[in-house]
Amino acid sequence: MYVQLPGRAGALLMFKIKANPTFPATVKIRAPGGEVQELQVVFKHMRKDDVKGFFEKASENNRSDVDCILDLVESWEADMKLSAESVGELIQNYPTAAHAIFACYMQELIDARLGN
Repeated sequence: MYVQLPGRAGALLMFKIKANPTFPATVKIRAPGGEVQELQVVFKHMRKDDVKGFFEKASENNRSDVDCILDLVESWEADMKLSAESVGELIQNYPTAAHAIFACYMQELIDARLGN
């Protein structure tokens, strides 16, 4: 089915069934003392069943936060290149960082499903 866009004569768009393989997001990480820093990331998209399996396996297998974050994040804008070492450093310096990244990922998927 095609939809004509208002104000764009003849412009037709078709709904895209397959999601983009990545999507950008801003992760808000609270530092000790209350300061909030924003980390720009590009997440890897996962299908609904894959997300469910990812979090179940992460919980069951006691996978490290570092490994899980590397599975979810394609890239980031930070003063260190994305790597196991830099993710570990992030988590050591900002104890809430892993939770913030996982929560942001899930919120982005939920917002996308709600159309926000």
